[in-house]
Amino acid sequence: GDPEGKNRLNPNYLGGLEKEQSWFSKLWRGSESSRKVVKSHEEYDADNMSVMDFGRRGPQKNAASEAVNALLAVAEEGNVERIVQMGSTKLPVAEQTIRSLMDVVDDFPYSNDPVAEQHAIFSLELAARALLSNRERAVEIFPLFLKKFESVLGKIEEKRIPSPFVIERIVVTILRCSIHLYDIEELRPNLRVSLHLLVMSIPKNFIKEVADRMACGLAIILRASFPFFESHNEWTFMGDTLDTLANFASARVFVFDGIASTVECAVPQGPEPKNGRVEVGFVDDDDDDVADEEPPALQYPLTKEACGALSRILIRFVLGFYQSDFSLCVPASVCLEKLYRHMNSLVLDEMAEAAAKDGKEMVVTEEDRRTKVPNKDYWQNVGVALYSVCRSPDPEVSRHGYEICNRVVLRAPLREIPCDKWMAILYLMVNKQPPSAADLSRANTFVLLGNTLMRVLPYLSKRQRKPDDDEDADVVEGEDLSDLVRQTAALTGENLRMGRRGGVSPLFEKTLQTVTYLSNHMVTDEWKGDKDFGEWSSETLLAELEKVGAAGGASKNKDATKGKDDDDDDDDGPMTQEQRREQKRREKEEEEERERRKAKKEKKEKKKKKKEEESLAIEAEDDDGPEGEKDADSDHQNGDESDEDLD
Repeated sequence: GDPEGKNRLNPNYLGGLEKEQSWFSKLWRGSESSRKVVKSHEEYDADNMSVMDFGRRGPQKNAASEAVNALLAVAEEGNVERIVQMGSTKLPVAEQTIRSLMDVVDDFPYSNDPVAEQHAIFSLELAARALLSNRERAVEIFPLFLKKFESVLGKIEEKRIPSPFVIERIVVTILRCSIHLYDIEELRPNLRVSLHLLVMSIPKNFIKEVADRMACGLAIILRASFPFFESHNEWTFMGDTLDTLANFASARVFVFDGIASTVECAVPQGPEPKNGRVEVGFVDDDDDDVADEEPPALQYPLTKEACGALSRILIRFVLGFYQSDFSLCVPASVCLEKLYRHMNSLVLDEMAEAAAKDGKEMVVTEEDRRTKVPNKDYWQNVGVALYSVCRSPDPEVSRHGYEICNRVVLRAPLREIPCDKWMAILYLMVNKQPPSAADLSRANTFVLLGNTLMRVLPYLSKRQRKPDDDEDADVVEGEDLSDLVRQTAALTGENLRMGRRGGVSPLFEKTLQTVTYLSNHMVTDEWKGDKDFGEWSSETLLAELEKVGAAGGASKNKDATKGKDDDDDDDDGPMTQEQRREQKRREKEEEEERERRKAKKEKKEKKKKKKEEESLAIEAEDDDGPEGEKDADSDHQNGDESDEDLD
């Protein structure tokens, strides 16, 4: 059927090329990105006269152009695209076609023949199209691909990779198959083997060159197929592979986008923005309607294994672990906060289920999900990462870190966090400060330190080790606590001196305001910690203010504030929104403490009354009275300790 009477196999025939080029003709000539890949791999095959020696992708000008044109003419005339995209009803033909195409790929490394390399690439692309067009029979067809991939990748070496463009197309083909076919349960084991093959067989120096394609493909697989990750090993592999790829600048943004989109899809979202400001993971205590509102249920929420694998990478993004790149620390911290709260919810639900199996009832409220800390190590790791955002030299980034640390670190219940972890966080805040030139960032970190001390120091001062305490008791060494106050005082003096260079800076004002407020609070009746420790700490901090002549307001207020509420002290100016929230939180905790003590006192009185009645009844009957009273006292003490632990 040649109306022009020309032989379509004639290498000089260009009729097919005069029409619009189809997908395979564009593929054959090679895209710009494909040629770039080949060019970047010249060092792998410098001694081998392969296609890389010719600049543009394709055979040399006179050596292979006729073969290329002939093959394109056959493809256009025979409508190859329609043939390879056959339906599942033609399985025998599809299998035979794919087997023949993949046999060409198996001739790797093609004996320095650039034409054979081009044929292999073209055959691989056609075979991949045929596979994806026969999804119903992919379970039977894909093993043909896997066998050839194992054969080819087994022939490459660490220092020399012949035909790197073929290897790159194998990488892309494996990723494409996993993207389109991972939902087929019977095929997943083979797809997982093929993905492991990429990491285990390809040298790291070559992975660097294809890292962007690998990261993009894995990000799509993660977002689209995470509900099918059923085992801990699958999440471990995905996390380790993404972590490896994130070390390469070209792949880093793809890794983060894949994680962020998955978190956005599979983690319950917080409240809607108010007044144009997004409060991620934060709910105002005054907003009862929002506080009681439960987030909508998700069809495929992330598991604990998923949260662990993704959190590890997000923490590294926040800390700038990947080549000291902090460009993604803010969005990574937002995702990390969401994962942190979701992980806590999952652990609390597990605890409730375990209690139900034991015949006990454990009610988990939305407030519990926002504030409880079932995993203390996870809280500490997240807190350390978020604080690194607060001490960023960039003022806006630092402000974001300050706000998120207030939500995660400061809102943790005091008694749920061991003393050693509180001390570790406080020492971190004292010793890790922004550069001296970053006044605003340094002011943010000092205010955060002051807020944390205001909340935690009273509790820690009453948990100082005593001679009769057990070695494993949850207490703090008195010398360590005193050293913390001394270091805080030294930091205060340093900030005040730096803040006065060339005028009074925000660093000077914030440091003065924070230390004045804290030192005054330590000598009032509102101070719930050890009185002697509070007075010594107040004097130590005020001494630094006196060195720069800034202790006037604090000294005048010291006596006046004793026995009065902090609300009477107006020298610090109007309270900020964060300070009002902190004050309201302290008042709530104090009210709960009073109620707890009241209930404890009533319980003691009841026990005492009951013991007196029992003593009167058995006073003259036998000699076991004293021993019984001893047991009762022991039970009484144990009961009080249990109540305190529960509180």
